[in-house]
Order: sequence, then C-alpha cells, then structure tokens
Amino acid sequence: MTNEEHRRSFECQAWGELHNALLSDLNTLHTRKTQETVAVWKHSMKDYSKAVKWAKQKAPVPHLLRKLDGSYAAGKPACLEALAELWRPIFYGPPSYEPDVQAYLNQYQGFLPHKQNQEKPTPLSAATLRCAAADMQGKAAGPDGLSFEHLLFMPTVGWERLAEVIGEFERQSEWPSEVTHWRINFIPKDQSCAIDKMRPLAIGPAAYRLWAKCRAKEASIALGPSLGPNQASGTGSIDCETIH
Repeated sequence: MTNEEHRRSFECQAWGELHNALLSDLNTLHTRKTQETVAVWKHSMKDYSKAVKWAKQKAPVPHLLRKLDGSYAAGKPACLEALAELWRPIFYGPPSYEPDVQAYLNQYQGFLPHKQNQEKPTPLSAATLRCAAADMQGKAAGPDGLSFEHLLFMPTVGWERLAEVIGEFERQSEWPSEVTHWRINFIPKDQSCAIDKMRPLAIGPAAYRLWAKCRAKEASIALGPSLGPNQASGTGSIDCETIH
C-alpha cells in the first residue's frame, strides 16, 4: 500500500485495513533490513582482522546482583524483584505515606508563578513535533514501545492529528492515565554487580516526551527567575557536570 493509500484509509477511518497494511509494510521493511544487515556482516567477515575482532567479543553480562546482605540475585526476574524491594521505600515512601499536594503548595507558594498571570502557550504544530522527534532519535522507547525513529515514518496527517490531541490535553490541563505510566530502567554506575550501584532512569511514553521537549524552553524561561545561578541545568545556567 502506498502512502497515498495509507492516507485515504486514515481519512476514511478504515482502521482494520490500515492496521493490516501497516503490519505488512513493517514486516517487509524488517525482512529487507535483516537481509541487508546479514549481507553486510558476511562481507565484513571476509576481512581477517574484522573476523578475529568479532570472534573475540565478550559474552553479554549475566543478570546478577549482589544484595546488601551479601547474597546474590540471579536471573532477570530475581534481579527485578530485588531492585523493587530496594527502591520501593524511596519511590513510594513508607506504607502509610500519602502525597499531600496542598501541603506542597502551602510550603512553596511564594516560588510558584500565579496562574492568572500566565499567558497561554501557542499550540504546538505538527512541524514542531516532527522536529522534536528527529532530535530525539536514538533515545530509548518508553512503556508504549514507540521509538522516535518509528514515529518519523508517520505521514503528515498523523502528525497533525497528534498535535491536535496534545493541544486538547493542554486545554484540559490533564493527560489520560494511559499516558502517565513510566518505565524504570536501571543503569550500572560501575563494573561491580552491587545492587546499590544501579542508577534508576525513568522513561515515559513518546507523546509525553515530545510535548515535554517542546515546552522545556518555555518552562525554563518561566522558572529562571526562581532558580539560583547554579541550581539547575536546562535554564541557561551552569549544569551539574560543569560544576563537577
């Protein structure tokens, strides 16, 4: 199915036909890319030095973590369970903890801009969102499984619809609960397998991250007067790496 046929199916809301056509196109693309990759690898293996280098590659690091009590968790399920047990009090607090938004507002009200004085942001355009996705290529996919490379295959009408949906979220000042789930990845700080040397990294869904990237500059301008010169990066001040 051509791009024009995709567009017509989208406009006619022929979702089943469009879904099957896109899956077929993705399978064709995957097969072609796999064959190209294998062909390139076979050609490179004809070079003796490259073949030796490939053969000397180290095996993937096994899923093994040393817990605080000195025992070990082996295998992905056991490691995930151990990490959840370690970080649960930090992420969620004690069992009796309940977030109190009003207490936060009372404490920091003087640092928060007055809502009535805020200008409404200009709605994000399809072109702005597409440029943001292009800048974010290579970033890990979130819980929705969508990479920014995949989004760039979307036709213009898809970007226009995404801009409309995000605009509606902004007008309502609320994101659907389905878009507020984040995936937690743990990155090792060093070569040890100590469980307390793993750094958590939260990865959100693609649509939210695109919106956040586009609005980050505007937010930094609004937050700048409330932050010290060395307090935070992303606002035109010195970042933590430069300070270090």
